[in-house]
Amino acid sequence: MNPSQWRAVNSSVAKLQLLEIPATNTRLLWAIGVLRVRAWAARSAEIAAREAWLDEVDAVGRHFAIIDGEELVAAARVSAHETLAAAPDPEDFAELAPIPTPIASLNRLVVAQSYRGLGLGIRLVEARLAAAEQMGCRSAVTSIWPDDRIIRRMERLGFVSAGLTKIYRSVTYGPEARFMVMTRRLLAEGLPGEPLSW
Repeated sequence: MNPSQWRAVNSSVAKLQLLEIPATNTRLLWAIGVLRVRAWAARSAEIAAREAWLDEVDAVGRHFAIIDGEELVAAARVSAHETLAAAPDPEDFAELAPIPTPIASLNRLVVAQSYRGLGLGIRLVEARLAAAEQMGCRSAVTSIWPDDRIIRRMERLGFVSAGLTKIYRSVTYGPEARFMVMTRRLLAEGLPGEPLSW
């Protein structure tokens, strides 16, 4: 994705760039891991104790980042999987009815505290949906904190709620976490989808 595709939400974000970061760029991948820790440290002592939060999917996923000058301010990942059991955090999808494969897992969206509320998360979802279609995925799945405002935003992007996960211990949200699972069919499935615009 090229920086000229970034359309400013308003004048306060006009200088931001949305970029795809290759998984082979270890310097920026590490910076993404550090941003995850900074953004989620207040929710979890386990996360706060880490220098960076990276996992095995980071090496094979596609990463998108929003940069302000030289500073990484938001990032998110998409990865393609043949089954829900192979996706990151498979426990989130244990109760989900079968969906068309391959499946795009949208996860690890993080926005620096001082950049929240500017629509950066939506831009990262749009970029990952476009990437998922390029990868030939027929469905997208994500698990989000069950906040009505976030759910409505995802619904505007074509996602539908598939129910809450079981209560389990989450690295980011603690011992009593429950997430909303949301799914979306992609254009590759041959069904009408939400048009993506920049």
